[in-house]
Amino acid sequence: MCGSAKSLTTATTIIGGPLAGLAVAGPLMEGEAAKNAADFQAQIATNNSIIAKRNAADARDRGKIAAGEHGVKVSQLKGKQRVALAASGQLVDSGSGAEILADTAGQGKLDSLRIVNNSERVAAGLDIQSDNFLANASARTVEGENAITASRIQALNSLVNTGMSVGKMAAGFA
Repeated sequence: MCGSAKSLTTATTIIGGPLAGLAVAGPLMEGEAAKNAADFQAQIATNNSIIAKRNAADARDRGKIAAGEHGVKVSQLKGKQRVALAASGQLVDSGSGAEILADTAGQGKLDSLRIVNNSERVAAGLDIQSDNFLANASARTVEGENAITASRIQALNSLVNTGMSVGKMAAGFA
């Protein structure tokens, strides 16, 4: 190999190294950035899941409290009914007086069950929302892992292509 061809081959090799480095660095940095963005979105989805679970528990608690408060109101109403029945001279614990009190108690119980049922429906919807957030978090995590894998493949491809180009340049000078 003559001196000038050897110098050109050496120069091509010296230039090829940094080119290969740039060819590899770009895709890897893009992959890392995509993974970081996906991880951030996964964390947001996880946090939203936690909030939805807490809201579901709160809905259940509020339903139980509201049902209990309704029970107190029904008891107070029954007390007023007893006083009114007694004041009108009716028997409170038998006949129509007892039926009125039993109807009030039954309707109060039914209303309390509706209150709890409605809060359970809200809570169930929030539980589903929480599960959806967790599924989204898992998908974002996989997306991030796939971005890293894709960037490595792209970097390897760029490295091979750069090597082939540098090799062709060097061969052209030989």
